[in-house]
Amino acid sequence: MPIPTLKAHQIDYSRFILFHPNANGDNGRPVFIDPELIVRFMELVDISDALGRDLAGEIITKLKAVAGGATSDSNLSNASQHRDYFVSQNVYVTYTILQSSPISKKSAVYITDLERALKTEAQGGPGLYNTSSSAQRGRDWKPNPSTDTTMPTTLGAIGALKPNAQAETSVDNTAVAFGRYLAAKDMKRLGGEYSLFYTPSYVIDQYGKWIGAAQKTGKEKGSPKALAQLMLNTENNLWSQTTHRFCWYVFGDGAKQLLTALGDYHAQQKHSLGRHHEFVFIDPKVPLGQLKSQLQQVGIELTPDMVKLESNDLATKMHVIADSSDTYQNFLRAPEKQQQLDKVVTAAKEQFSKRTPNIYFVDIVKGLEQSLSGGWI
Repeated sequence: MPIPTLKAHQIDYSRFILFHPNANGDNGRPVFIDPELIVRFMELVDISDALGRDLAGEIITKLKAVAGGATSDSNLSNASQHRDYFVSQNVYVTYTILQSSPISKKSAVYITDLERALKTEAQGGPGLYNTSSSAQRGRDWKPNPSTDTTMPTTLGAIGALKPNAQAETSVDNTAVAFGRYLAAKDMKRLGGEYSLFYTPSYVIDQYGKWIGAAQKTGKEKGSPKALAQLMLNTENNLWSQTTHRFCWYVFGDGAKQLLTALGDYHAQQKHSLGRHHEFVFIDPKVPLGQLKSQLQQVGIELTPDMVKLESNDLATKMHVIADSSDTYQNFLRAPEKQQQLDKVVTAAKEQFSKRTPNIYFVDIVKGLEQSLSGGWI
């Protein structure tokens, strides 16, 4: 879901915390960051690996020394706001440079946003694709743009692979990866085709830069409104039938897209979405409580069978612990696994609560990574 952008003078900089011990102002400008960016930071950056540590070092080196320099993007309507691209993790860092004033702690750099970068898009843009396998391609999957206005296949997938090292998204790579997953998990219903609702990150949360006419027009085809309309058309077309069912597999960030689409569906619905639709979520990047609430509005109950926590992905875990509803409780049927999950979440929440001015941002992230390193699968 899009995050509202506040103007520089609307932000409460007094609650920001120092980013890193090496950016505390002893040598160069101090660098502060909004503590509410912890979840977003962990979605974009893994500081447990070398590239993640490189990013932290790049941010410190650049922002405390040359922030707002010739290589930075600047906000034409606000001279104090800037943005820099950090190649090691394909991340844009947006920040404000302030002198000491009533709204800031001191003369410093204040990081206000983190964005996933998108430099290029390989061929097809967002929207619905009919995806089929072929013996000529070694049974791999090929997406073809669809003009269908109702769900054309029994199985569907929502989402997109993350941009690669060159900050490029690809519907072809996404179709292959999701197709292989569906073939391994649900071959009986899959057959030789599925529908892909392709939603790269710039559509889901408006992060990153997208360029060119194809992306501008494709953005609407892959919007939450378009997904909601597809589900509405399908339900309205089949309202009198009771046996036909469609299943959407929702991957990662695709859950953000679905949350918004469910709200659009609810605003227009004539029939319960649960009459013909079901969903499976693979490592959803949204709080489970939000997902549960939105599904209930359209007539679907979120059950443990619908959520697959299949990786040790830290961003997925962060959304679980940042969910004030604690929906994760009793989510795993095996008692020993639920106990393990409870232990991990409790430890992580203790770290998450340490968002105080007396602690460094990277130390909170490291503590969270350590707490969340225990598996709950």
